[in-house]
Amino acid sequence: MVLKSLALFYLKTGTPQKAYQITENLMKINDYDGDAHLLRGLALYLNGNYIDAITSLEQARTFRPYNPELLLFLGVTHYYLKNYELAEACFEEAFTMGESFVVIWLNRGIFYYKQGMASLALQYFEAVLRIDPENFPAWFLRSKCRFELDEIEESYKSIERALYFFPGDKNALSLKGLIEFKRGNYASGAECYTKITELEEGNETHWFNLGLIQLWNKNYEGANGAFNRALLIRKNIFSLIGKAFSSFYTGDSANEEKYLLDAKKHNPEKFDEWAKTCAGSENHLQTLSLVDTIDITFELPLDSLISVFEPITVLHLPDLDHAFK
Repeated sequence: MVLKSLALFYLKTGTPQKAYQITENLMKINDYDGDAHLLRGLALYLNGNYIDAITSLEQARTFRPYNPELLLFLGVTHYYLKNYELAEACFEEAFTMGESFVVIWLNRGIFYYKQGMASLALQYFEAVLRIDPENFPAWFLRSKCRFELDEIEESYKSIERALYFFPGDKNALSLKGLIEFKRGNYASGAECYTKITELEEGNETHWFNLGLIQLWNKNYEGANGAFNRALLIRKNIFSLIGKAFSSFYTGDSANEEKYLLDAKKHNPEKFDEWAKTCAGSENHLQTLSLVDTIDITFELPLDSLISVFEPITVLHLPDLDHAFK
């Protein structure tokens, strides 16, 4: 009991390697312990060892054949190994068990989205919202699908709803920035990227995005400051080109030339590609694009799955110290 509680603690606190080591001991004690196989499978999954995770999760499944959350983990693990048909079969079987509809539909939608099927994924996210209209991930993902389908106003309505439930989410703010850029609301988009840089000051891509949208917003001082912050973190050809643009718009031709030369020296091949694009563009600023930094991940119910171990209680740190005495 103590070892299982300790393994659960490590899974919940993001140290799957330690959880795995404990499950090895559990399986030495009893190789027919279904809980040990499940814990081991989760630890392997979280550690990115998907092949061995499938073996352990399948073994756990022989002890818990009617657990839809376990099937979700199996399905997602198969996805990462590009076993798409097996992944889909796991999602379908989980659905037929008549439980956890929201989490199954949500993850099945993500499964389709990650394969480039935004229209199909959208159907699942909207099904989730019919059951749970306050589901933040579904609103966010609905917005992302609508955005990729070029349904910008519908995308905007959905991201506003998502941010109502979780106003400080980095991915949601980033998506709203992209949407506002498409809508031509550059000041609002700049507000989004300003908030993101406050959340992740050390990410040069966020500063580049802020600089670019400030150029469109005609806030050239703000653009220049953002590109400076991006270049302090990492020298990047497009931030150098951004600096050249901000110099151009403020009439500083000497610095415009300087930063263009720096950009060409930093990455001649990419610079030449960009220059060719400029030659065929009426608005050279359109040759720079915002970088989509949004990370779409599966919404797997770890807490729900490990609740099968009740009445085991996850120990607090003082208890853990005592357990080793």
